[in-house]
Amino acid sequence: MEKHFFEKTNPVKLFFMATIPGAISMLAASAYLLIDGILVGRLLGEECFAALNLAMPYVNICFAISDMIGVGSSVVIAIEIGKKQEKEANSVFTASILIIEISAVVTGVIMYLLAPVLLSFSGAEGNLSRLAIRYLRIFAVCGPVTTIIYAMDNFLKDCGKIRFSLVLNLIFALSCGVFEYILIKYTDMGLDGSAYGYTLGAFVIILIFFTPFVLGKMPLKFASPAYGFKMAYRIFANGFSIFLNSMASQIPAIIINTILVGLGGARAVSVYGMLLIIDSVAQPLMYGTTDAIQPAVSYNWGAGNMDRVRKLEKITYIVLVILGAVFACVCFFFPNVIASMFADNEGVLTLAVTAIPLFGLGYLMRWLSFATVGFMLSIEASGGAILISFCEALFFPILSLVLLRGLGLNGIWLNFTSSAFLTGIMCIFFTAKTLKYVKSTELSSRV
Repeated sequence: MEKHFFEKTNPVKLFFMATIPGAISMLAASAYLLIDGILVGRLLGEECFAALNLAMPYVNICFAISDMIGVGSSVVIAIEIGKKQEKEANSVFTASILIIEISAVVTGVIMYLLAPVLLSFSGAEGNLSRLAIRYLRIFAVCGPVTTIIYAMDNFLKDCGKIRFSLVLNLIFALSCGVFEYILIKYTDMGLDGSAYGYTLGAFVIILIFFTPFVLGKMPLKFASPAYGFKMAYRIFANGFSIFLNSMASQIPAIIINTILVGLGGARAVSVYGMLLIIDSVAQPLMYGTTDAIQPAVSYNWGAGNMDRVRKLEKITYIVLVILGAVFACVCFFFPNVIASMFADNEGVLTLAVTAIPLFGLGYLMRWLSFATVGFMLSIEASGGAILISFCEALFFPILSLVLLRGLGLNGIWLNFTSSAFLTGIMCIFFTAKTLKYVKSTELSSRV
């Protein structure tokens, strides 16, 4: 990691040098979800698309621990490098890789064994249930190969290799899409081809990712892993809000899928899947922006450059509010275009055209949680970030289900918007509190 890149570069220039490749990198990685939705929806039909979306909350749980460790360790690594403690940074990096792999094995075994029970909670029956169980079990078995993908970006950004991260994610999206298209189009695998296509693409990227680390050509090196309560606490505390968000958000998704199976069957579940894919495009751009700037903010926090911390975060908030407004407008004005990407069934399209604008209004406030949580995690103020993530991912969505239950399907489509606005109000308070904390830390350092 180059000292002058984070410490001396003009804040505006630094922001765009870090976040444009970083956000595009995250978007490229998630582009697979868009490709996956289009291929499954168009080539395999409504039932397979519904099965994929019923299984996806449980697949995301498989990845949640890796994401938590990647984010948490990245903050610790960047701060240690800012303090000129490279040896400690290398030890944390090595330990994080080992923890991710062990957790993938444990989580995979649990998911494989419990797949039939878990899918029964979503109301899936018959062939729909069989498809969803097989899909989940493939990801459970392949977890040790695929889960490291969710931490790869964080480690590369800590090394200052933002462009390399972008290239890897572009290759990842392309290779997954190609593998999946071949397996679905030219074999009789059906929905299984989607899961195996992802695994093959992930395997290619993991080989490329680890090569420069194994050869010792990265700033971060493999070293004796750092174990101990203090190290573990720092990693889990800084990453727990991400883990909580990932885990807790799956509970409302499972509940909503169950409600949709009863209200509208596979058709309603398919439309909800479209909404989740829309968010899989919007979320990486917003999260990718905060995630890409995090090493720079953490470095300057560790180095005591408080003015640069404030300047970088101000730019982050401005850019994210613009992104939120753009996504809201796209959903509101172009629902037909979006829906037609995933289906050609008239009933599905009619339902989707109503759902997408109601869902899209949430982006007017959704950006604020990314900005606030990213800011707090960058300076190890994890307590408030955990609370925000819990409310956004679990408490507010369930509360909204209760408050909007009389609206039927429209209440489900508005759940995201209601939760985003409630979370946004909460984030205004925590942003002000975090700025005061930065100011008080700056004043105390001058004494």
